[in-house]
Amino acid sequence: MLRRRDDATKERIQFSGRTNDEEDDETMWRWNEDSLLGVGMTEKMMRRCDDATMQRWKEYSLLGVEAMWNMVLDFWTVEKRFHMPLQICLLNVTKYYAVSQQSNSQDIKQLQISEKKPSSSIPGGSLEKKIVPIKRPDNGGTLAFRNTRLFANHFPVKFNPQSIIMHYDVDIKPNMPPGSRAAKRPISKSDLRLITDKLFSDDPTRFPELISTYDGEKNIFSAVPLPTGTFYVELSGGEDTAPRSYRFTIELVNELKVSKLNDYLRGMLSYVPREIFQGMDLVMKDNPSRHMNSVGRSFFSKEFRPNDDLGYGVAAFRGFQQSLKATAQGLALCLDSSVLALRKRLPVLDFLMEQGFQLNDVRTSRREVMREVMHVLKGLKVHVTHRLTNQKYTIAGFSDQNTRDITFTLEDREGENPPREIGLVEYFREKYNKELSYQDMPCVDLGKGNRKNYVPMEFCVLVDGQRYPKEHLDRDRALFLKQISLPRPRERKDTIYGMVRSEDGPCGKTFQCANMQNIDYPFWEGNRPDYCGHPGFQRA
Repeated sequence: MLRRRDDATKERIQFSGRTNDEEDDETMWRWNEDSLLGVGMTEKMMRRCDDATMQRWKEYSLLGVEAMWNMVLDFWTVEKRFHMPLQICLLNVTKYYAVSQQSNSQDIKQLQISEKKPSSSIPGGSLEKKIVPIKRPDNGGTLAFRNTRLFANHFPVKFNPQSIIMHYDVDIKPNMPPGSRAAKRPISKSDLRLITDKLFSDDPTRFPELISTYDGEKNIFSAVPLPTGTFYVELSGGEDTAPRSYRFTIELVNELKVSKLNDYLRGMLSYVPREIFQGMDLVMKDNPSRHMNSVGRSFFSKEFRPNDDLGYGVAAFRGFQQSLKATAQGLALCLDSSVLALRKRLPVLDFLMEQGFQLNDVRTSRREVMREVMHVLKGLKVHVTHRLTNQKYTIAGFSDQNTRDITFTLEDREGENPPREIGLVEYFREKYNKELSYQDMPCVDLGKGNRKNYVPMEFCVLVDGQRYPKEHLDRDRALFLKQISLPRPRERKDTIYGMVRSEDGPCGKTFQCANMQNIDYPFWEGNRPDYCGHPGFQRA
């Protein structure tokens, strides 16, 4: 059995002066699921209505069973106080429903879709096949308006609609036997970038770097055809590390005609050419990604202003985020400023001192101090300075012993000398000619998995561009970060202009004129947007 009684029904029952004990079947609306008919009425209710009423009820209920049923509940619950029969109640409901349906149909007929075609804002746009939105009901906003001049952070992008972008798929694997562990180990994004740059720099004739761009994962977009197949690249791991070999497989996926993008901007194409957008967006981000720190979708400078130092080894770094947008005026580059708290590029020991630690406390290796040091440093990426390498390491932990007490078994790779036990201090003296200044401190563990790789902290430097959680900032520093993140309009405009024209920005690529090298803003040439230089300094 189902019982239906909402709060409004309860209020009506109380208003009529009846109690819950006096509620009968007509007030409580009880019915069995098996006896439900298509119009939402029970057999008992149907027997109380004549044939004409039931016929009208069925006709209108087909338009909306739930709406009709709710109206019956409302009408009859209220009107039972005045002893209105169910038959009259149903007639009132059907009349009300018929009037509302007729009113709605008249309102719909009054809505007229404008067939007037707006003027084209894109040169060469044809209005015969152009897809346009419905006209605004207020006559395009001309009933009441006021002209306001606004600066938008959108910069027009010019492109050749006849050009073709070559899209390639890239697969990079270690050159190892398929069953080995090294073959299954994933390659970091930084190594993928190094491998691709090495291939392009080794063979610049077939792999021109200036007219090709790599997304750091699986895609390469180029303005010219590139050779396909499998190539072998050797990447040096450093002074005392054997070179690593990789298989670089490149295959052509598609030839993207930029004319489709032009058709879409003119309204001649009903779908978005996403691959072309992806390729052109990657081209616009190529220069910033090479010279700036990439955090998420934003790019940040590697240097910070002196006044933006937040202390504790953290600073507010300024940058920007950009994306390509399709507008009524054509393709536009949307660029906005951004500010983020990042850790500074510091030696690990200097970073600890800015965090408030005393080196004497670290020397004593007290458990409570090392627990706090572990909380601050674990998971951060570092470079090592005792040998030449670009490899990044992640701090996994610390050694249980101080540096002077750590020993390990040294094996000769060439097999000429037998294995021998050696101390870490002596090893750095023999191998790298380095004398350790802090021998009574623990070492950081830069190993992976169960493999330990102990390195003295004095040879570790934090990698720049590592985000610092803003919730860890105190109130004053968090407020300062918020203030510089919301500059005044004029300051924000100047900042955006400066970022567009900077050496690291979208217009940062320099050009050559006669014997002059590396020419940039305020000078510009014909194949660059005019906002990349001063109007009076265009190269003839």
